[in-house]
Amino acid sequence: MKRLHLVIISLLFPLLLCAQHLEFMGIPLDGTITQFQAKLIKKGFHISKLSKALDKGIRAYNGRFSGRKVVVATYYNPKSKNVYAVRVMLDDDSFKNGESAFDVFDYYTDLINAKYSDISKEDTDDKATTENARRHYAITVYHDSTKETIRGTIRIQVVENTDYYNTYYVTLDYVDGLNSFLSGFVDYIEDMNDL
Repeated sequence: MKRLHLVIISLLFPLLLCAQHLEFMGIPLDGTITQFQAKLIKKGFHISKLSKALDKGIRAYNGRFSGRKVVVATYYNPKSKNVYAVRVMLDDDSFKNGESAFDVFDYYTDLINAKYSDISKEDTDDKATTENARRHYAITVYHDSTKETIRGTIRIQVVENTDYYNTYYVTLDYVDGLNSFLSGFVDYIEDMNDL
């Protein structure tokens, strides 16, 4: 069993050396939840009361993202405490005068494409033709323009709010390629050790 662990770690070592993590607001999606939280707090976020109601491995923050009031959920492995993803949630309180969720979706999709155009590849584009349907868009972000090493994925979607008829909110998900893989790998190794 220990030999298997060493083989797997030796295969992953080159990945770890050249890994460049996806960033959220200039903060790499790397390190422990405590380290990541300290960086978010420096950016003006504070822990949300929602955190108490969330599952282990998720922590919520209130703050501003591109000038809008948002809730940010940070996902981390409960065992290793390493951060691997962030979700930004924008609801109608964060929409500007007369803006719809679909306007916000289009705005952020354009920004994401402009920022990552030379180092990304579109994954999906299910832009709906009607205002009533959900929209979803995702890109894979690479280390550089050779598009050989994945940094992560950014997804944006319009979600219907089931609590209120005909209302929607927008989510932006930043998922780090390496840490999301390692998060599952930590669980996998621990499950193997239990056998």
